[in-house]
Amino acid sequence: MKLIAEVSVINHFNLANIDLNLLKVFLMLYQEQNVTRAAEKLCLGQPAVSAALKRLRQVYDDPLFERTQAGMKPTARAVLLRPVIQDALDKIELSLSPRLESDIRQQVRTITLGLSDDYEIAFGRQLVQLIQQQAPGFHVVFQQTNRERVEQSIMTHQVDLAITGGSIKDSRIRRQTLGQAGYLCLYDPDYRQGSEVIRLEEFVARKHLLISFSGLTGAVDDALEEMNLKRTVQMSSSHFAAVPFLLKGTDALCTIPDFAARAVAEKSSLSLSPCPVRMAEFSVDLCWHYDAVRDPALMLVRDIVAGYLSDYFQK
Repeated sequence: MKLIAEVSVINHFNLANIDLNLLKVFLMLYQEQNVTRAAEKLCLGQPAVSAALKRLRQVYDDPLFERTQAGMKPTARAVLLRPVIQDALDKIELSLSPRLESDIRQQVRTITLGLSDDYEIAFGRQLVQLIQQQAPGFHVVFQQTNRERVEQSIMTHQVDLAITGGSIKDSRIRRQTLGQAGYLCLYDPDYRQGSEVIRLEEFVARKHLLISFSGLTGAVDDALEEMNLKRTVQMSSSHFAAVPFLLKGTDALCTIPDFAARAVAEKSSLSLSPCPVRMAEFSVDLCWHYDAVRDPALMLVRDIVAGYLSDYFQK
């Protein structure tokens, strides 16, 4: 409701009297939280940025940024305004693109999507099919990334878009939350008696296959530690695609994100069980570099990916 209120406030302004460059100054101040650095990034003098901030404060009737020892801290209203202003400027830039949508769909080009292979296993084929239906000339490249390096991959343009588990902090990266995911356990039913759900006692007693970038610990171990419990990790891999090959023929358990677990179970003879360890769900985000909005083809793919995954997680 607050965001809607902020939009209505903007709509009541006489836009003819507002220089849109003021909004660019606002976003850069929000990003840098320092007038001098913001001025350097905008190729402006510090007095010009200070004057723009003064005008912004008049327009919004709010200090917007307050001086602290750590820099210019955004006010509560500035925090609410940032996504509204960013979205407005993104849409303006996109509207200035000279290409028609029909031209975009006829392009022949490569789109690189960064993601870990749990997303690739669960959604890769469907996403390629949807993109091909709307833009037959687009070649989709899936590039492996993870929470630790996804920001660098986006900022250095190694990937055009990225699907990640809610780890983005850089304000220059735009993101859209697509849904929430949890965890499920996979096991070989030939090596476990009965089909009842796995209880905590059995979970701790059994050996485990760990899928983790570090290969040492994961979200399950963090949750167990809070319960003063530990599990025995028999083997580790950094690839979700290895799960059916490593787990089949053993009595081990493997706990992975629910969407990947369902995809693995569907294509293998492994069975599913709810995870008995209480763990918080995590957000699944689609991310892109702030200047990607200037590329209508990337925005087309972004909308295709966001539409499909949003529908999946809302089911």
